[in-house]
Amino acid sequence: MITALFLGLAAGSFIGVLSYRIPKNESIIFPGSRCENCMSPIPLYNNIPVISFLIQKGKCRNCGAKIKNLYFILEILTPVLFVILYCFHGFSIVFFYKALSFSVLLAASAVDIETHSIPDEFYITLLFAGFIYSGFWGSPEKWFLGMASYVFPVLLLYFFSDFITKEIIGFGDIKLMSAVGGFLSYSGLRNLLYFYEVLYISAGFFSLILIFFKKRKLESYIAFAPFIFFSVFINELLL
Repeated sequence: MITALFLGLAAGSFIGVLSYRIPKNESIIFPGSRCENCMSPIPLYNNIPVISFLIQKGKCRNCGAKIKNLYFILEILTPVLFVILYCFHGFSIVFFYKALSFSVLLAASAVDIETHSIPDEFYITLLFAGFIYSGFWGSPEKWFLGMASYVFPVLLLYFFSDFITKEIIGFGDIKLMSAVGGFLSYSGLRNLLYFYEVLYISAGFFSLILIFFKKRKLESYIAFAPFIFFSVFINELLL
């Protein structure tokens, strides 16, 4: 469990790098970690997940610029997620496959929150990982059926939005849903309906809260990827 925790801490830090650099088409490897504001390199001893953020009070040690809370949330959420996956699956192929998939969904969620877009790299990674896993350890038929069945409702929603003035869902969300369907695989209509219940109830409830507190308007865009991640997590936890 301790190993899963440390793997999650490292993964959470790297997810922060992905969510910042991929939308900017920057290398995710070089250069090393640096401040977004002053661009000064961050030494390893100042780049310890969670601990460095708390010690530095969420600010760059060099220029004092505020570090986004989103990165701290990722560094907290990812190890918790990895420990939960370990409790369910131990250190198995399933653990590493699901840890990778959830990490990609977290990165996609972070980017969607920040930029209101989902880069293709995320859903392509999920599709590729799902194809490999289903071919060797799962069922290719259920993987394909999962892609088709989970993406069909949001495709209908996407085409329906052509008849109204406001876009209900973006095409990036549709591509991500297709990959998520492959990850979940088709396991019956009940699970499919349960997934969509959690997805739309959670998204709708959160939107109403924002509108009530006047943080968003009715016509404002709400990042959809975090709710896809949440629904997949609930599906993993309860079904």
